[in-house]
Amino acid sequence: MPGYVDRFGDAVRGAIRAYHGSPHNFDKFDASRIGTGEGAQMYGHGLYFAGNEDVAKFYKNNVRSGTPEEQDFIRRETEKEKQLYRRQEELVASLEEQARRHGSRREGWEIFLDIPDTEETRSIENSLRVVRADLDEISQNLLAAWRDIEARPGHMYEVDISVNPKSLLDWDAPVDAQGSGVINALQSLGVEAHRPSVSSMRPGGPLGTRGESAYKQLSSMLPGGGGDAARALREAGVPGVRYLDASSRRAGVGTRNYVMFPGTEDSIRILRKYGLLPATLGAEGVINQRQPAE
Repeated sequence: MPGYVDRFGDAVRGAIRAYHGSPHNFDKFDASRIGTGEGAQMYGHGLYFAGNEDVAKFYKNNVRSGTPEEQDFIRRETEKEKQLYRRQEELVASLEEQARRHGSRREGWEIFLDIPDTEETRSIENSLRVVRADLDEISQNLLAAWRDIEARPGHMYEVDISVNPKSLLDWDAPVDAQGSGVINALQSLGVEAHRPSVSSMRPGGPLGTRGESAYKQLSSMLPGGGGDAARALREAGVPGVRYLDASSRRAGVGTRNYVMFPGTEDSIRILRKYGLLPATLGAEGVINQRQPAE
């Protein structure tokens, strides 16, 4: 029987084995952290997982957002930087006004004016030097923060999601071809399903016949958009979304990604957490950190 399960995977076990790549280190998935990774949420509002380990590795290696404290620091420094740039523009404009009022044109340069050596202009120039020094400091702070974030190896999570794949809204499939529980949920929520045509049986068919359209239709019906749609579907018995990943979309078959709606965290069990240690540790730093889930 183990060989049969390994061969047919999720369809037999009634559960999903998947992977998640993240810059963050944690022991339990938390829906309140949604948006701290890539943040696109293009396939529904929730926690994202990949059936293909390589897809999750891509996000581990390429999505860097920093800790909440680092994100707050970057936001504060970026806002200060914007304010300083505005102040710099004001001071430069003041110097230009002084030049227009009291300066003389430089020979051969009709558009440039000498800035008069007055107490007022010296004060403006001193303020400008301070602003530019502050801008240099902020630039170095931001650069250092991003270097620290980029230097981290990130983490990989192998998980078991204890839901039947057929209970998920299939983003790529016609509405009529969804699981019975999904169809019943959509009907109870007032989503109109259109009869699929031959062309709509393939991903890329008319939008009005696919799970994608159903989700977007529901999102447009609710004041909270995608977040409310996710909540309504979960409460109606649909815990998330499944969709073909980029490498499988053109063929219409292959590995899938999964989106688990907020409130389904208890169905997600971390089997192991692993990743690469920083290259500064040398060849021995490339290890598999197997840790039991808590």
